[in-house]
Order: sequence, then structure tokens, then C-alpha cells
Amino acid sequence: MYKVMKKQGKIVEAYRLGDNSKVLDDLEKNNKLLNLNDGRYEVFSQEAVNSESGHGQIAKKGDWIRLDSLGFPYPCTNEWFEKNLLHIKGDNYEQIPKSLKAWDYTQDMCKEIEFLIKEKGLKINENDNQKYYCAILWKNPESAAKDAVIVFYNIVYAKDGSIMDAEYNFVERGEFNRTYNIV
Repeated sequence: MYKVMKKQGKIVEAYRLGDNSKVLDDLEKNNKLLNLNDGRYEVFSQEAVNSESGHGQIAKKGDWIRLDSLGFPYPCTNEWFEKNLLHIKGDNYEQIPKSLKAWDYTQDMCKEIEFLIKEKGLKINENDNQKYYCAILWKNPESAAKDAVIVFYNIVYAKDGSIMDAEYNFVERGEFNRTYNIV
């Protein structure tokens, strides 16, 4: 495991699902966002597009999407968004930098990754470099290439040091290099 932090001053575009927005309309037209018309949306991040399921990550009205540097949307809950992003102006926000844990295939196996495998359904496919990591994230199957990074947004430890829960996502290597620093 190593520690990472979003690059300071990194501005992202973000949009609340359910609001009227040309960007949200364009994402729908480009098959990166699907309104399920029941208060839920399928959000097609890079990892969702690369999965075999044909489905996006499930988010709900009132949640937010942030656009990565290639224009792919990533969902986040309203609660997380309000705690972690500062409004700059218009649709621009800055993520409040904080130290996070991350892991990739070059690292030794650790208890956090073992927890994801045993308790959160993470699968590591040694025979497929394009779909090396697979898991259900945001209620849909996701996959990422071998060079992707697993970034932990929150890890809950018990008093004895065992892991009770963990929130994480796959981050495509190019996106990781553009948006994170190793600290």
C-alpha cells in the first residue's frame, strides 16, 4: 500500500443528476449516462465501459457525477460530494486534498486487498491484463486493466486492527497519473 493525494488545484466539472444540464444531455446522447426513469441512472465510467456487463454504475437523482480528464463520468453520493469538494464557480469544483491509501499489482498482498477479495467480491484475474481487476462497484460489474490502481476512499478498522468495511474504486492508470500524487 502507498499513500496518494489528489493533485492540489485540480479542478473538476461536476453535475447533479436530475438537474437540467446540457452536459448531462450530451452524456446521454453519447451513451455515457442512461436515465432509467425511476430516479436512478447508469453512469458509464471508463471501467464500466470496459466491463463485459454492458451496464453502468448505478447512481440516483441528487447524486453527482464528476468528469475525468477524458470526459467520462464518475458517480459520487451527494453526502460524499458535499464533504469532499469545494465549489469554485459554475460547474467547477476543487476536490479537498486528503491522503488516501492505494494499491496496485506491483505491491505485496496486504490485509486491505485480502478483505476486498474475501468480503467485497474483488477478483484478480492473473490471465487477463485488460480485465485484471473485477468487482461489483456501484451495483454493477466493473473491470480494470492490470496497470490500474485501486484507490481506497475510506477504510473502517476495528480496535484490533481488523477491517470492518472499505470503500474503493478502480482508477485507470492514465487518469491516476493525471490526477494523483504519491505522497
